[in-house]
Amino acid sequence: KGILMEGKLVNFAKLGYGFCYRIDVMINPAEVKFKRDHATGMPTENPQKKLARDILERANTAPFKDWVIIEDITILLGNPADLSMTVRVPSHEDIFEFVTVGLRTCPGVMNTSTSYVSWSIMHEQREGPKPLAENPEAGPNAATTQS
Repeated sequence: KGILMEGKLVNFAKLGYGFCYRIDVMINPAEVKFKRDHATGMPTENPQKKLARDILERANTAPFKDWVIIEDITILLGNPADLSMTVRVPSHEDIFEFVTVGLRTCPGVMNTSTSYVSWSIMHEQREGPKPLAENPEAGPNAATTQS
């Protein structure tokens, strides 16, 4: 029970969120607002999980709630980032506003690195493969034969 689960894939491009970005976030855990145990001084919650929840909450409030979708936030162990996010927006300008105004102003965020996701197997599963004419990365040897 619970090994295989059925799910649905969302076609974000058809919803108007055709631009996908990966944002790596470097954090300063001491700057994250979290509760501490009075006796030990240790955090009562994981600072990275707390910051991920805070970022998600910020994206779900005005002005970002109508034009930012966070697909996922993951904790990374090792360099160069502490958190990695997959974010969907309707335009390039929207990611600029979210990163510079929404994300970088969160307490605990030290630095970000934003990359445009040009292809993903999940995109293909959601939207279907593009015809060869729309898929320049397929190259000249990928032409199909007609019978």
